[in-house]
Amino acid sequence: MLLALLFQRFPMGKDPATTPVIIYTDGACDPNPGPGGWAAILLFDAPGKERAEKQLTGQEAGITTNNRMELQAAIEALKALKRPCVVHLCTDSTYLKNGIIQWLPGWKKRGWQSKSGDAIKNMDLWQLLDQLCQQHRITWQWVKAHRSELKEDAEQEHRDYNNKVDELAHDNIPRLTLPTTDSNTASIFIHAEGRGWATIVRVGDKEHAIKGIESQGQLLDKEMKAVIEGLRYSPEGYSITIYSINNYLRNHLSKKQSHWSSSSVPNNNDSEGLKSIRDHFYKLLSSRQVVVIRTTTLCPELAEAKRLVKEVNHTLDR
Repeated sequence: MLLALLFQRFPMGKDPATTPVIIYTDGACDPNPGPGGWAAILLFDAPGKERAEKQLTGQEAGITTNNRMELQAAIEALKALKRPCVVHLCTDSTYLKNGIIQWLPGWKKRGWQSKSGDAIKNMDLWQLLDQLCQQHRITWQWVKAHRSELKEDAEQEHRDYNNKVDELAHDNIPRLTLPTTDSNTASIFIHAEGRGWATIVRVGDKEHAIKGIESQGQLLDKEMKAVIEGLRYSPEGYSITIYSINNYLRNHLSKKQSHWSSSSVPNNNDSEGLKSIRDHFYKLLSSRQVVVIRTTTLCPELAEAKRLVKEVNHTLDR
């Protein structure tokens, strides 16, 4: 099975490139757009010597994108080379792959504009990458992302290093430490995706994790279910702060919080199960002081909620 695609070489720079190096790169952003991380693994093979490995990582604490992190990873890897090299660069980014083999020549001919005359997205990074590529002789290889089982021995190394650099990039995404130690506030971190939902509840130094399945309704209904379960672990009289990377619940409550009743979201097509969830949700929130915060930075609690949801959906897909 052919799982990799070799593509365009950039011309070698003025100095002869002789040092061979294999590079694996990856970028990550969670949520996207949001804070991001990037990583690169450089492998140096010299005759008669043991392979040397160097890892590079970095992060962007502000708002960035997955595509920018992919570009940044390749840029930082090439910047780390101190002399012209023969580079074999492996990436699982179709954005980077397509930019290199399809778009870049046209952009340059048109003065770094798209066919419609618009400015190129991430032009600052593409221009820097283009400059760095002129210094080396590079063979680019696209590797299928997150492959878990490969039978061909030749592909085993690609799988291992691609997974490794992916983990490094995700591990370097900045995580926000939220103010969850207020003795009079219960913090509820929710996530919903597919059919799964999860809640992390922090009250002082105590933490509870709950996960479950809700096959009916939209993501909003699953977030409501997550809040309901989280409120079970929130003492009476405590104010409630709900954190989510999505805007579904926050937008809904901003429109409806003057009513606090399921009649504010009438839908004759709703099942009795969904009506019950909404009735229970509004009943619980009507007597509590609630603030919903949408955060673009994944704190440890939200990261754990996402992991639990992924675990639930993975079990359902078996």
